[in-house]
Amino acid sequence: MLLKKRAPTPPGQMLLKAFLELYGMTQKQFVEIT
Repeated sequence: MLLKKRAPTPPGQMLLKAFLELYGMTQKQFVEIT
């Protein structure tokens, strides 16, 4: 597993972005439910 030093988007940032998107989706659903 090689790590690219010059990656446009680091894996951590991608994970954080995905997590934030998921969190926003769950929050929207939670608001719709309540």
